[in-house]
Amino acid sequence: MKKYDERIESYRQIEEIVTKMLKEEIGKSGINPMQIVSRIKKEESAEEKLIRKSEIYHRLEDITDLLGVRIICYFSDQIDECAKIIERILKVDYRKSTDKRKMIEPTSFGYISLHYICSLREDMGYPEELTGLRFEIQLRSVLQHTWAEIEHDLGYKSEFEIPKSVRRQFSRVAGLLELADEEFVNIKKQLGDYQKEITEKIKNDCADELTLDLNTLNEYMDKSRKMRRLISDIANITGARIREVSAQQYLPKLRFFGINTLGELNIFIGKQRENAVKMAERTLKDSEIDEVVSTVGLFYLCRAKLVCGTYNDEELKNYFGMENENSEYIDKKIENVKKLKAQFR
Repeated sequence: MKKYDERIESYRQIEEIVTKMLKEEIGKSGINPMQIVSRIKKEESAEEKLIRKSEIYHRLEDITDLLGVRIICYFSDQIDECAKIIERILKVDYRKSTDKRKMIEPTSFGYISLHYICSLREDMGYPEELTGLRFEIQLRSVLQHTWAEIEHDLGYKSEFEIPKSVRRQFSRVAGLLELADEEFVNIKKQLGDYQKEITEKIKNDCADELTLDLNTLNEYMDKSRKMRRLISDIANITGARIREVSAQQYLPKLRFFGINTLGELNIFIGKQRENAVKMAERTLKDSEIDEVVSTVGLFYLCRAKLVCGTYNDEELKNYFGMENENSEYIDKKIENVKKLKAQFR
């Protein structure tokens, strides 16, 4: 098909422009889609569509999904957020676009998706040969996409009549998936609200009762004035900058010391702060370290607790075994603790 050969390079250019633009703009919004994929319809497929739907498509450019882009979001509420981004960066033909979420029958869960017919905006400096061509963007959630793929694989929408019992099974599964989609959105919202609650409590020093877990510990490391002062004091020994990292590796270590709430962590800092800073000064004062990680405070607090506590060799082995199972490494660490004990007597 001569027309296809003439146009295909233009569609390839649009495909590259649009996929790059979508990934960048959606990424900036904080949404992390599962997938942004694209495809250009093959020549034989385009020709077959022109013949099969000749009453609708009279020329190649009439086929609006010659280039198709699919955005698969983890959560259904992200579909509308992505749609707003598309409306901002591309020209949307709303007359040709369809929101199948508003047209859906209970048995057609897989087709609860948003289809936009788009083109590049003329005011963005693209040549007319590109802005005159249309393409389709589909937006779905992961579960909507999963259902559509299974439905397609089963040949549900075939030329044969589907038995009522099978249609009923499809309807039941569709309802379960739609409910699951909504529940995942609710769970995400509850987790977000919980995160905000944790942050506010820590900022206001009202978080003592919160259980120590990865969320509460990382928020504490970031928002607690007491912890931030300790980190800054240690960094200032050499004028080092602070690089923020997750405190995940310290969860089992803190639990080793019997610390299970943020209140207990506050007490721990109060008791061990002075010794922790002294140990940091002894180690860092003559060094040229220009960067420390944000867990440096926890490192020296735990070290101070080991040195000033009454832990036997077996307990120390258990502690350092959380870092490295190598026996030579563990023995070296235990010896170091014993040396520090002598210095801090």
